Amino acid sequence: MNKKLFHRWLLVMGLLILLGSVVFIAARWSVTPNVIAIHFDAAGQIDGWGKKSAVLILPILGAICYGLICSVSMLPTSLWNTPGHRPVRNAETARIMMALMGFFLALAFAYMTVCSVLCVPLGRLFLPAFIAGLALPFIGFLIFSLPSGKRK
Repeated sequence: MNKKLFHRWLLVMGLLILLGSVVFIAARWSVTPNVIAIHFDAAGQIDGWGKKSAVLILPILGAICYGLICSVSMLPTSLWNTPGHRPVRNAETARIMMALMGFFLALAFAYMTVCSVLCVPLGRLFLPAFIAGLALPFIGFLIFSLPSGKRK
């Protein structure tokens, strides 16, 4: 799969995941309790409760963050100031990095939405997985962008 196709696939899948969370809210609205989980601590346990309408904030916030990341990932390669001796190749890789980060962000917001609606904890692994989902594409890009003789 070429980079452009993979980039588009990531953007579309992230959007579908966010839309799926909205469909989930709509499908469960009538059976969702009036008070739901709206905040989780670092261990993924519920530590805040609120009205069920507060769950709408998650897809909205997720869409805003996802839209910003996608907008940056679609900038022309001429605007990217990337390291290394292969600026165009590195700019294309940076686009993939941004799309991957957006994809993981969409997954995280959708998961938080589902957990809020169902009033279940996120789990202990949510925060490390969230951080890894955002950090690993960035670290991979930095390693990939180094000249091949400097990778160790």
